[in-house]
Amino acid sequence: MTKTFDELWKDIEERSQRWAIPIVQDYKELEHVFNLMKGCKSYLEIGTAEGNGLYVLSHALTESALIYAIDFAEKHTEAARDEVIIPLKQKHDLHFLAQNSHNVRCLDMIRYNQLKFEAVFIDAGHTYEDVIADASMYGSLATKYIFFHDIQLPPVRKAYEWYLAQNPQFKHHEFINSETYGYGVIEI
Repeated sequence: MTKTFDELWKDIEERSQRWAIPIVQDYKELEHVFNLMKGCKSYLEIGTAEGNGLYVLSHALTESALIYAIDFAEKHTEAARDEVIIPLKQKHDLHFLAQNSHNVRCLDMIRYNQLKFEAVFIDAGHTYEDVIADASMYGSLATKYIFFHDIQLPPVRKAYEWYLAQNPQFKHHEFINSETYGYGVIEI
């Protein structure tokens, strides 16, 4: 049975209460990205944290979709993240890389396997330098969308605008429904 976005949101609300980890997405913003990703066959997530975004967005993908998730894998989010990753590995071709996203070995592994992803989601570090590094390393792997989360934060906004200036050929739009989060959406 396919879950609706509302059911998925209720799942992450329950998870957040159980794990005492706040939800770091806005309902309407995440729903917008979910709807854009419907039917995608591959997804690269940079910054997974507790796994709520990965859980919801994986339900937009086709069965057996290729998913790579790269995260620093902080200890305090490990159990919650594993609760998402372990069952997703049974449904999708999921690879979790517990590394700093700036680690060139992550990018080398993806390039060695000549992988491209319909959707690339950038949401790891939130400094200007972190976002620039992730966008520069992984943005070229996207074939349909690049999502920048938290563009309401000034360093992320600045990096998003820098990336757009470097790639004027891409269409883009923003979806903002919150004071602190927001998405920049680049269409390849």
